[in-house]
Amino acid sequence: MTTPPITPLSKSGYTSSPQKSRRLHFILDFDGTITLEDTTTILAEAARDRITRNSAEKWNHCKLWETCCKQYFSEVENYPNIKALKEKRTTIDEEIHYQRSLRVIEEASVARVGQAGIFKGVAAWAWREAGWQKCQSSRVKIRSGFRVLVERVQSQGGRLGVVSVNWSQDFLRGVLGYALGGDVKAESVPILSNRVNGETGFVIGPKFGPVPRSGAAMKMQPVCESRTKVGACSFRQFQVRTWLDSILNS
Repeated sequence: MTTPPITPLSKSGYTSSPQKSRRLHFILDFDGTITLEDTTTILAEAARDRITRNSAEKWNHCKLWETCCKQYFSEVENYPNIKALKEKRTTIDEEIHYQRSLRVIEEASVARVGQAGIFKGVAAWAWREAGWQKCQSSRVKIRSGFRVLVERVQSQGGRLGVVSVNWSQDFLRGVLGYALGGDVKAESVPILSNRVNGETGFVIGPKFGPVPRSGAAMKMQPVCESRTKVGACSFRQFQVRTWLDSILNS
């Protein structure tokens, strides 16, 4: 059995296939893909650095975060049939079913973090600054070749975006700013992710809207806000598809 040849790209970023001209697109995950490791704990560290004023407050913040983590892992471990669901993931449908089965646990975890005030008082600009600084100190490590990939895709007229379950879109934006050599370049990469309400400390769902065809920052309209005091929100699949389509069809 012979391996089919890779369709080459033209200078315009389109494939040179005689059947159909297609633009090159990449939709990337963030944690463990763009970065080498998950950054959830680093978000808590960044918030602690911003909002605590003395060792006592730092210790209390650490204990609150530790409690939230222990509760989450305990609930995952004791969730009915979780082991069978986790092990049986050989198709996309099975992976989707597994992820959806954890929704109750994930929402409860997000609610606990919000109620504990882990992220309360951290503004959007502070998250961006924290993302940059955590990269600068090597606390967040960027996967080798990421910048080259982005520059190559964009130079050939391709499109690239990030979809992530990370809790702070602004933190991601700061990381991308560092990784790509500046905020202007980072703004050219659309991001679909959660964000933190700095006033309440609750994590809320992503904003959706059209992806700009220029390098300007994304202008998204909020469609998902906290509907209960625990901060639960709906993640609307059709809106995610619309967002992705706006990248893929541009």
